[in-house]
Amino acid sequence: MSAVNDFQSAVEKLDNRYTTKELRRSARAFQAPVDRTWLGQKSNKASLTRILALPVLAESLAKDMGGSVAFVCSEDFAHPDGYGTLRQRMIDTLAYDFWEVNGEPLTTEVASELAEWAFRIVVDEPLYFKNLPLLGISSEPAPTPTPAPAPAPAPAPSGDATAQLGALIQQIAGSSVNEGRVREIVREAVEGLGGAGITIQLPAPADPIQLDGHHHASFADLLALTNCGNVWLTGPAGSGKTTGASNVAKALDLPFYAMSVGPQTTKTDMFGYTVAGTGEYKPSLLFTAYTQGGVLLLDEADTCHAGVAKQLKIVLGQDFASFDGQMAERHPDFRVIACANTVGQRSTAYVSAQVQDQAFLDEWLILDWGYDEVLEDRIVKAYAAKDSTKEADILRWCDLVRKARKRIAETGETKALASPRATIKGCKLLLSGVSFDTVKRTCLTNVWGSLDLERKLLG
Repeated sequence: MSAVNDFQSAVEKLDNRYTTKELRRSARAFQAPVDRTWLGQKSNKASLTRILALPVLAESLAKDMGGSVAFVCSEDFAHPDGYGTLRQRMIDTLAYDFWEVNGEPLTTEVASELAEWAFRIVVDEPLYFKNLPLLGISSEPAPTPTPAPAPAPAPAPSGDATAQLGALIQQIAGSSVNEGRVREIVREAVEGLGGAGITIQLPAPADPIQLDGHHHASFADLLALTNCGNVWLTGPAGSGKTTGASNVAKALDLPFYAMSVGPQTTKTDMFGYTVAGTGEYKPSLLFTAYTQGGVLLLDEADTCHAGVAKQLKIVLGQDFASFDGQMAERHPDFRVIACANTVGQRSTAYVSAQVQDQAFLDEWLILDWGYDEVLEDRIVKAYAAKDSTKEADILRWCDLVRKARKRIAETGETKALASPRATIKGCKLLLSGVSFDTVKRTCLTNVWGSLDLERKLLG
């Protein structure tokens, strides 16, 4: 939390001292990636202060890991992937912070670009972070401006680094920084460098993944949120939550692990166990995904016993966890999606749902995942196109399911469902030669188990 506090403190100081115009000018001077992203259209003061405070966040996160940005990213650092871990922590912090400020999450691409810019500034331009009087982050009160001639235009690049730096500072800060102060800043910075920095060769962005087929209307939101934190996907049965989660793994090119949980799921199921006598640790799917990376699906998460579910809090909220006494570090590519019919509440429609602890639910980003009837139409038309002789029955079947679904919503009926899953199952049966009446019984009325419901919902 210290890194986040340092970052927020820097943001407040920038916000209190500078106008939006001055912040935008400074961002351009240091080549901050503003205009090349959606921030170019949303470069309000809140966004600009956060961008210009990113070097503070980068150095503070590196300090929490045991060194400077340059050291953490070097081969001398003890962690096998210091750069990758630091970069992921920057991306995660950025995604949460900008999402809260601007009402939508940063994409991984934009967050990565901002993080890499901050690393370059810290390593290649240490004066920026070392003193930052031009940005108002120095702990001392701002000096009283002294009269000085109007700043001269910035000189052409030359070998005199001090002259170039002085011109840059005057160009950004104006007359509040005179020549004497520039020399004082440079002297303080040089004395505190303690050696030359290193150049970080950042990896090129990975090629985009192309997903074929049609996708749920909320899939883009699910993908963005998964890169920001733990996602609790809530929606009615048969809405395609599990399919959405598996498609996230494909989109991120990560392994996919699926674990169904329920009232009898134990802590051992979640965290693995140690064999008595041999001391051998038997890992769980959670351990594998947590330590090796991948998308973990916790299916029917709201049916898990609240006591067992709360054991997951440390896995969801920290970068380390204990698995039956085995300490493990969270992999940067570990993602969690919980699929549920409720948000941890009891329900007359979903009677297995358990009341979940609010502290546990606070670890999740909650995303609604309802029935997408546009997607349902596309799937039905794809089935109908396979056999023109069955097209009329397939379309009639879809209309019947929709009629039942509408009546369920109108009457508030909690003992019946008419989901897109029923639609898809019926289409497959009709294509296989099953009669329409049999399809109706096997996919709807027999599931409801009541003639009264059939009359009420189908007329």
